[in-house]
Amino acid sequence: MREALRWVRPRACAPAVAAALALVCCLGPSHADITVVSPRGMTLDEAVQFALENHPALATVEQGVRVQETGLMQAWAMDDLTIDASLNLTARGPVTSISMPNPQTGETESFQIGSPFTRNLNVSVAKPLNLGSRVDAQERAAEASIAAAERQVEDARRSVALGVKQAFYNVLRAEHLRLIGLDSVARADAHLRITEAKFSEGTVAEFDVDRASAEASSARAQLRQAEGGVRTALAILSRTMGLDPADRVQINAPLLPEFIWVGEARAREVAHERPDVLILGHQMDALREQIRFQEKQDHAIVSAFGTTGYQIGSGFTDGVNWTLGIAATWPLRNGGSDEALIAQYREQHTQLELSIADKLQQIDTEIRTALEALETARSSVEDAAQSVISAQTARTRILLAYENDVAPWIDLRDAESMLTAAEQGFVTTLFAYQLARADLEYAIGTDTLDELLVPDIIEPPTVPEMPSLSTPEQAPPIPEMPGIEGQLVQPTPLPEAEASSTELPSEHEDGGSAQ
Repeated sequence: MREALRWVRPRACAPAVAAALALVCCLGPSHADITVVSPRGMTLDEAVQFALENHPALATVEQGVRVQETGLMQAWAMDDLTIDASLNLTARGPVTSISMPNPQTGETESFQIGSPFTRNLNVSVAKPLNLGSRVDAQERAAEASIAAAERQVEDARRSVALGVKQAFYNVLRAEHLRLIGLDSVARADAHLRITEAKFSEGTVAEFDVDRASAEASSARAQLRQAEGGVRTALAILSRTMGLDPADRVQINAPLLPEFIWVGEARAREVAHERPDVLILGHQMDALREQIRFQEKQDHAIVSAFGTTGYQIGSGFTDGVNWTLGIAATWPLRNGGSDEALIAQYREQHTQLELSIADKLQQIDTEIRTALEALETARSSVEDAAQSVISAQTARTRILLAYENDVAPWIDLRDAESMLTAAEQGFVTTLFAYQLARADLEYAIGTDTLDELLVPDIIEPPTVPEMPSLSTPEQAPPIPEMPGIEGQLVQPTPLPEAEASSTELPSEHEDGGSAQ
């Protein structure tokens, strides 16, 4: 069931969480990229594919297809040959008798007609001759029900894929917030060292050192909360993929998404073929065939039949006997149940027509809403990126002034807090954009938007340079909480030819912009 994965028990030096991660930032509107990388980590496509192959909820929906397939067996059996066998043991009394003189003795004697015990063994064979149209209607109804069940599987897979994408992006967001927390701790520690040095020189008071120490402790507390957020996000991702929440998954995905645009008209056209719309159409087809089937219930049924049997004890018909014949049955009236059932099917058919019209309007609204959310999220990314750039500039200037004793400590504290908040806001907007794209894919009913992309006239947002770790190996793992154990889930290593394409770019390959 999990052929694509390899299970590894974590070592003491590598807790059961996402292993070495790095934040790679590139400056510039056209080629900027921020990537969380873990060796042999799962990509989003791999996580979705694993969930589609292993999620327990899908097995339940797929079983529904097999249940509907039994309807075909029922249709094929309607006009099939039927064979019945019966064995009767009968006791009866009194036995009929007749009295007559015995020609030899002249005395009147009684003779029994029949036997008080009778044994009958019969075999009957029957074959309907004119049920072909009913069989065809029932078969088409069963095929429509099977098609509806298959569309339900597709719709369930669509929902599972959306859940994995949301959980995956949430892990990505939580990990980047953790890395921002690490940067915040590093800045607070650096500020504490500067303040202690100034205190030694006598340029600041002792309470300035105390405040800097308190800020460093506060930054560490916020980092612990961010680490807890990563653990929670990993547990949710594992469960969404169909794993036990105790199993931890490494991920490998870009935080900075590809900024795209989709034509609304084409998106609506594709979305009108969504599985949940097709389900309603197949249900209408099944109802139409059920109506045809019921309309034929008052037609005569012609059957050929034959019976052979062996009887002992009747007195006159002992031995083998047989019959052959053709029988016709006319159903005259069954209390109006057929007419009522047909009327019910017609009303259900009308209800489904109205449901389809309402569903198509709902889809058009979902497409428009998803596109609006995507555009809003993109604008928020641009604004948040500019906020980070402004906060970085302000912090650099105030830090220089503070180091030269021309700016107060409170200004530096405010600048660093503003920078941390701006970086967190930037990551949150990127997360919102990824979720908006996932919602758009779900609304359209496709796993990928590649075939629906149209030229985007808006330039990608300018991405700020955010300090982070330079290599994946240097990213500190998340400390394991006491009492929490888990397995590290990793995909099978790629072949050498494929693995080479997943390595981090070198400093020369990415223009030297990796930080």
